[in-house]
Amino acid sequence: SFLRRLTEHYDAIGHPPPTTIGLCLAPQLVEQVPLAAHDKMLDLVVTPTEVIRPQ
Repeated sequence: SFLRRLTEHYDAIGHPPPTTIGLCLAPQLVEQVPLAAHDKMLDLVVTPTEVIRPQ
């Protein structure tokens, strides 16, 4: 995947992995989203009114 290749490139040149950010509207937020083996947790979720750091 693109994110995997980008992370490998960053690692090869000594940079930390890229920050992943999701954009949404507040009504689209849910408590939990099922994750498959290929999914990656986002670092930040941004709505028009707040920035959320998922646990």
